[in-house]
Amino acid sequence: MASSQVRFALSLDYRRTVFKRARLMGRIKILSDEVVRRIAAGEVIECPSSVVKELLENSLDAGAHKIDITVEEGGKRKVVVSDDGCGMDADDLRLALVSHATSKISDEADIYRIETLGFRGEALSSIRSVASVEIKSRMKDSEHGWLIRAEAERIGEVLPCAMNCGTTVTVENLFFNLPARKKFLRSEQFETSRIIETVTKLALCHYDVAFRLTQKSQTLLNCPAVDGYLSRINGLFGGETKDSLLEGQAEESDVCALVFVAPPYLSRTDARIIYTFVNNRCVKEETARKALKDAFKEHLPSQRYPVAFIYITLPPETIDVNIHPTKEAVQIKKPALVYTAVRRAIDSALSGVRRFYAGGISSGLAERHRQIEQALSDYLKRNADVPTQKPLAVHFHSLKKQNEFVEETIPDGRFFVLHNAYIALETSEGFILIDQHALHERLIYDRLRALLAEQGLRLQRLLVPITVRLDAVEVTVFQYNKALFKTLGIDAELNGTNLTILSIPDLGVVQGEWENIVHQMMSEIIEQPDRDYKTRLDNALKTLACKAAVKAGEPLDSREVYTLLSEARRCHIPATCPHGRPLIKRFPLSEVERWFKR
Repeated sequence: MASSQVRFALSLDYRRTVFKRARLMGRIKILSDEVVRRIAAGEVIECPSSVVKELLENSLDAGAHKIDITVEEGGKRKVVVSDDGCGMDADDLRLALVSHATSKISDEADIYRIETLGFRGEALSSIRSVASVEIKSRMKDSEHGWLIRAEAERIGEVLPCAMNCGTTVTVENLFFNLPARKKFLRSEQFETSRIIETVTKLALCHYDVAFRLTQKSQTLLNCPAVDGYLSRINGLFGGETKDSLLEGQAEESDVCALVFVAPPYLSRTDARIIYTFVNNRCVKEETARKALKDAFKEHLPSQRYPVAFIYITLPPETIDVNIHPTKEAVQIKKPALVYTAVRRAIDSALSGVRRFYAGGISSGLAERHRQIEQALSDYLKRNADVPTQKPLAVHFHSLKKQNEFVEETIPDGRFFVLHNAYIALETSEGFILIDQHALHERLIYDRLRALLAEQGLRLQRLLVPITVRLDAVEVTVFQYNKALFKTLGIDAELNGTNLTILSIPDLGVVQGEWENIVHQMMSEIIEQPDRDYKTRLDNALKTLACKAAVKAGEPLDSREVYTLLSEARRCHIPATCPHGRPLIKRFPLSEVERWFKR
């Protein structure tokens, strides 16, 4: 029996078993209130960052100007959110933990003109269904505050307490009563990164509120209140992006779009720094994304993504925010107006690229150039008698003979290069085409692995250290992966959000590429942080090999092509590059003869 038939038979048997079991169970039953609450809580509270998000939204709706967040073990053990908002009295506190009790809407019509971040009255009820909760709150005109504790179905009495004005919510032991759900929580690093991203999203659209996130007495994120969106963005995202963002604004009917985009040359290999906000709510809005993609189509190559912050404002009655349990998506009545407004705003911003270049390089870049020139001048003075020679266009490392080939992979023969990308090599049976970048990437990758297994990578001490500005998530990633960077030969020190690189592996990579390399390595870890150390190290080696390899379109002279092929002949070369792309294609002479009907 074919495998597909076997799978179908098994699935059919399974359905029959389920049907028989359902008949034995009896008629349809109404679920208990406890089961209903746990199901609802599972839709709203997925992980610690969900808890943080719901509590922060409550604080912002309460008019807070300062919010402090403290977490332990990535929020799995404890989350504390304190604010200086309007607070609650004893009567409100009694209802705060009851399902569907809210002060933000009062009738059905309010659902279609929501102006607050929260509105369903589910957050605190859902949290206390799966965790231990303590709430302390005090209104500004009250003599003291009030405290209430709850855990699952048990809600305690409201008691007086001493505290400052505002509200403090403490959530402990998330999913203590759902062990199956608790198993699906990820590592501390991953959950911490998600919390940082959650706070970042809310901080980006509430620039007049101060946010501070701490863990283990260490400040992970500190955002003082500022006077505008651009100041908040620059405070959270630095490096070359800081002070380089281009601003554009456009209106279409009752839709207003404000965008901040980085110049095309500051594009990234991932789409992690593309944020869309609708009425100060960070959402996944495909219409705005489409406008962004279309606007940058002529400015970016494939697989490159812009840095963009898109703020859309429109009447609340023209959007529906009640279509997703976590409110991460909205439905807009007139998406065409949004597309037009966002596209015009981005086009307006990109029109400033020419003015940006006309203004010359920034003072920061000019200072960087001055430092490099001074360091080179000092070096040449110290080594005036050392003869210099013209460096090769690319580095070709010799491979260890421990990987001697079993069968000939790259034969001898005449060769030439097509379009500075593919090496055509004559063979006795016909000819082969080789992707020069993929082949060189494979050779460097194998060499790096061999060096790590034997003696470690050769380091290059930098005359002028490289400074890479990290965002809050990347700072956390570096702190958890210092050993990984050290193994790769990247000796770096973290000062706040600035990563100062003192040495790099000797790969022949231009120093200006290292900021991009570091960000790419960070992004790969962020996307799959639970991979083991060995896998993360291997992925980093692939990134280094890719960046160090000769690029498609980069011209090589005959000597360099010969060197590349010679290295390939000495080793067993798989048919793919480290990332899995094919690097060689064979064309038998018999096939060529069929082309010409010989």
